[in-house]
Amino acid sequence: MLTFAGEWAIRPRLLTKSNHRHRMPLWDSPFWSDFGFDRILYLAISPSMPKVLSAPRRSPHEYRSGADVFKALGNPSRLLIVDELTHGERCVADLTALIGSDISTVSNHLAVLRNVGLIVDDRRGQQVFYRLGASCVANVFHCLEEIRAARGKVC
Repeated sequence: MLTFAGEWAIRPRLLTKSNHRHRMPLWDSPFWSDFGFDRILYLAISPSMPKVLSAPRRSPHEYRSGADVFKALGNPSRLLIVDELTHGERCVADLTALIGSDISTVSNHLAVLRNVGLIVDDRRGQQVFYRLGASCVANVFHCLEEIRAARGKVC
């Protein structure tokens, strides 16, 4: 814990003003929060810490849409489709052969992924080609590998 002027106590992710009777979080202080000093001081004192306070708070709608994305990725066939699309665009016929299901099942999986924005489609004549909606989706698989590695060390 760092102390400045004998009054402000600063801890990672928790900034408090010490008093004899109680501890008041800095963001409850009107002067402190009005000017965003909590974020500035936090980042100046601990630049190596994650910048948790600098990110704006998310709305409940953003959490719901994020949960929808994770729900869409919760099916092994959809994960396989997304993994295949990290290597480039594919047509529905290629994805159907890859998954080994009928075309209507694959089309339903593609619709779920498209509705949450993970993939985008491009119609060319009679064929529809799919590609990732955002390249950052590929990072999901790196994250999964890290989780598997961490689980292997714990178990």
